Amino acid sequence: MRTIVILLTFIIALSGTRLQAAEDIPLAALKKGVLSGFGQLPEQIDAGTWLDKVEVGHMEVVYHYRLTNFTYLQLNFAVFKQAIKPNITAMYCTDQNMKAQRDANIAMLYMYYDKNHELLGTIKTDSSVCSQ
Repeated sequence: MRTIVILLTFIIALSGTRLQAAEDIPLAALKKGVLSGFGQLPEQIDAGTWLDKVEVGHMEVVYHYRLTNFTYLQLNFAVFKQAIKPNITAMYCTDQNMKAQRDANIAMLYMYYDKNHELLGTIKTDSSVCSQ
């Protein structure tokens, strides 16, 4: 579990280095910048985690992760979310590489799927959760 949190934190930071302030660039350039930060997807993050897809929607970046060691019935997503959301929020709210996203209120949405590609749940963060 700790490995997943560390890797997610790294990925969040990596994606943050690719963005400028959103008001300075059009959405197409934002999308290209975010997507260029990743190699060929899907990409194995660790023994039990794959990053299958990254998308840029309207004012959000969406990460699709697959947890290959679990099925929907095997993972208590509420417990999983409780364990990793504080790290995701802290990274989003404090990391200098995420400043452009915070300033533009670009949300980060993490969608987690089981090994059968069934949706386990989502975690979303944006600047509204950061203390000012």
